[in-house]
Amino acid sequence: MVKNMPTVKQLRYFCAIFGSGTLQGAARALHISQPALTRSIMGLEGELGLPLFERSKSGMLPTEFAEQIAPRFEELLLELDDIRREALLYRNLESGQLRIGMGQAIREPISLHCLPQFAEQYPEIALSVREGTAPELAKALQEREIDMIIAGVASYNEYKFARSEHLLDIPVQVIVRKGHPLAKHASVAIKDLLNYPQAAPTSLGGQHPFRGQTEIGQGQSLSPHILCSNYSALESIVERTDAWTVTLDTEIHRDLPRSLRVLNVLGLDIDIELGVIELRQRSRSPAADRFVQPVMSLLVGE
Repeated sequence: MVKNMPTVKQLRYFCAIFGSGTLQGAARALHISQPALTRSIMGLEGELGLPLFERSKSGMLPTEFAEQIAPRFEELLLELDDIRREALLYRNLESGQLRIGMGQAIREPISLHCLPQFAEQYPEIALSVREGTAPELAKALQEREIDMIIAGVASYNEYKFARSEHLLDIPVQVIVRKGHPLAKHASVAIKDLLNYPQAAPTSLGGQHPFRGQTEIGQGQSLSPHILCSNYSALESIVERTDAWTVTLDTEIHRDLPRSLRVLNVLGLDIDIELGVIELRQRSRSPAADRFVQPVMSLLVGE
């Protein structure tokens, strides 16, 4: 029988030792002394009535019981952090920090236009931006390392812990160099693209609309030969080779270089459903809401 409920401090200390594997490493991360840390964990073990770690020269080895409760302790701490954050929002004491994850397809127009505008308009808000693949950004969102993601929502539908808010649909287009063999045709079929390498900023998830619409018999689907997250580099690759790539329609109000040509691909009718992806049950901060406004202004051309 548990004598008393574990304290938040004990939970944090337990998770620090569990993650570090040593008392020394955990004490250093927590900025406390090893004796104080030891007393706290021994107190937690006493309250639970079970040992949590086996002490050895190699470190602190978690018991089977500790392995079972560690994920629940970590989730409790995240929930407590969320409650503190909610309290700040309701008291209108927002800390002025915004951490954004950005999908690679939308990164360039937002970085070039929205970030400078936001930084100029709200200099008091500390802003950080992370780029990455959908799995990388989803993991960062779940672990509260970022506050929201701006990206195509199709890549995040599989993550049950996330919710999305639709912003708008953006058509996509296939581009090649002006002298590409396919550029001389008024229209091409999807299967014609298979004869040439595809350059893309990221691999596509199983639920991505482009993957589903470009399946060509017997489950065969277009897939990238060249992966590069830098769109300027992708354009250079397309300009110099017979590779092709898919971009947002005119890259959000930006004219394509004269060296590139948009292909009319028959049967290819895909819109990227751009949206804001956030954690379920977590309120959007005023700082995040302020950032969404210039994004919408850019995308709708206001």
